[in-house]
Amino acid sequence: MLNELRGFPPIMRDKILRLIRIVREEFVAVTVPPNRTEALLALCGCWRDDRNADEQIAAITGTRKSRSRKMAALK
Repeated sequence: MLNELRGFPPIMRDKILRLIRIVREEFVAVTVPPNRTEALLALCGCWRDDRNADEQIAAITGTRKSRSRKMAALK
């Protein structure tokens, strides 16, 4: 990669290096919990919804699609 950068004019090399630093800061510096349990627990309590449980369940079941019902309708 460094050999490829040498072929660019200095001003372009500077811009490419800035882009590399931004990518490294944005994507590499992301901290991930050390194990899956901590990752799951980090999600607990983050869902917010003003609907009660019955309304949420109705919304979920209303959007589900059954392949077997589709197949029966096609027969």
